[in-house]
Amino acid sequence: MQREVIRRFMRALVETPSIGRAAVDEALRACSNFDGLDGLIDRFLFDCERASSAEKFLIDKCGIDLDSGDTGSIIGVDTSSVVKPNVVDYPATTSFELDGLTVNVPPQNTLDKIQRLIVRNLYNWQLKGALELIQESYGENYSFDPRGAATVRELEIKFVSSGNFMARAGHRYMLKTGATSALALQINTAYYDADGTWTGEISFERVLAHEMTHAVMAANIIHYAELPAYIKEGIAELTHGINDQRRSMIESLSSDAATLRAALSSSGGTMYAAGYMLMRYFARQAAR
Repeated sequence: MQREVIRRFMRALVETPSIGRAAVDEALRACSNFDGLDGLIDRFLFDCERASSAEKFLIDKCGIDLDSGDTGSIIGVDTSSVVKPNVVDYPATTSFELDGLTVNVPPQNTLDKIQRLIVRNLYNWQLKGALELIQESYGENYSFDPRGAATVRELEIKFVSSGNFMARAGHRYMLKTGATSALALQINTAYYDADGTWTGEISFERVLAHEMTHAVMAANIIHYAELPAYIKEGIAELTHGINDQRRSMIESLSSDAATLRAALSSSGGTMYAAGYMLMRYFARQAAR
């Protein structure tokens, strides 16, 4: 089963003493016949080049069906929408506890209407939904459970009102040990209209799932910062799936192995899509 392959890979990333690409190499060997990242990428590109069509490469080799109607998340469900609860409360203090994580928010009297709405939604269901999706996808190693490996269990919520990002998770880490010492989540209120309606191209819940994947990985993987960017972003995209959001990009990359290779070392959307495709390819091939 593809999800179990990814879970074993992710568990190995937590357990290995290796760093960066070496950690990925070891994790790949722990749950597949690939001898490391270079071998995986070479085979990925070879299969792309040899495929009779882009669609056949995606479906047969990567397990990506762009017409299936779901987003392509690793748990195999449609993560494009989330059912909201009927009961809505606001945190009584400037911090609240959630599944082992302490979430720190600015004082309510310092926030405007939109910011208060965001905090209320995070408190009531959005953060819990994201953390549950991440743990369901990648296993018990990816949580803030006090019994686990997380080196930090606090998250600072911050607001900005400009920039070309919808939300962004950041972390500080100790250079000597590689352990994460602080986590923060920036949310860009420029993507909300005056009535508090989210205007991003995908739902905020999916954006949050992506960014919290970074946060949970950073908390649990020593030297997380040293992992290749396309691995980090590919996993974060795998959490919620991007078959709908980046369909045209996936189709374009799967049509040309040279472009796909270049995308892995690029930045922005093409690297995210290429990393997602690589992880889906790995899960499909290793499961076989």
